[in-house]
Amino acid sequence: MRITENVHAIRHTFSIPISPSVSVERFVYSYLIIGDGLTLVDCGIAASKREIYDEIKEVGCGPDDIKRLILTHAHPDHIGCAMSINQDSGCKIEAHPAARAWIEDIELQERERPVPGFKSLVEGPVKVDAELSEGKIDIAGVNAYCIWTPGHSPDSTSLHLSDEGVIISGDAIPVMGDLPIFTDAAESMVSIERLRAIEDIEYLLSSWHPPLRGEFAQKAFDEGMAWIGKIRDAARSEDPKDPMIFAGKVVDRLGLPPAAKNPLVAQSIMAAAKLG
Repeated sequence: MRITENVHAIRHTFSIPISPSVSVERFVYSYLIIGDGLTLVDCGIAASKREIYDEIKEVGCGPDDIKRLILTHAHPDHIGCAMSINQDSGCKIEAHPAARAWIEDIELQERERPVPGFKSLVEGPVKVDAELSEGKIDIAGVNAYCIWTPGHSPDSTSLHLSDEGVIISGDAIPVMGDLPIFTDAAESMVSIERLRAIEDIEYLLSSWHPPLRGEFAQKAFDEGMAWIGKIRDAARSEDPKDPMIFAGKVVDRLGLPPAAKNPLVAQSIMAAAKLG
């Protein structure tokens, strides 16, 4: 889907098996930046390669035109088919320094963050060729700024394409009413404020929202902040002695589905409970 002359969005749908009889339907976006060669930002899950290549074909290019794959962070739904894309194109893989270990050693990531269905989401490990640092970078001849936006994860990185009026935010902005996934609620709020303060935002391209423009982008920032606050307020009303029992009660109070009663959401709720 074309967003601007140089930026396209690619939507990937997938299921996370919570138990033999329960699964959670999810989607995630990756983004294609067209310029002097192609830059891909994130790559969905293991099965997402065909959707990416179909979009590349639509713009008159092929897989070997991919010069860079920038990973906003190391979670499975963002690095899923990085291995085969790297093999097909020879592209350079770039990520935040804190993401390197989990991208290059997916067994380590699975041990430290055991997401249900992990092995179905990620093809395999891939070498990180370059570490992203905050500040101005050149992406396919398009002026861009790399912004560290931790909170969802310590390695979370966003991109500001200043000439396009675009922010690509990865998972930095929670979605109101959706499963809360963050490791540090306070950092998440600071990161949202950093992104919201950027002037002349025309498009917000998040992994968890459809592409948003103008006032709808600003609304997403407001709702992300409000959702963290709502989770904090719900957490304050419960006794946090046992994390899973505590989180289960907060999930019920927030009206989230039963599948939200899992360790990842419990970690997020515990993080929100620490907010002042």
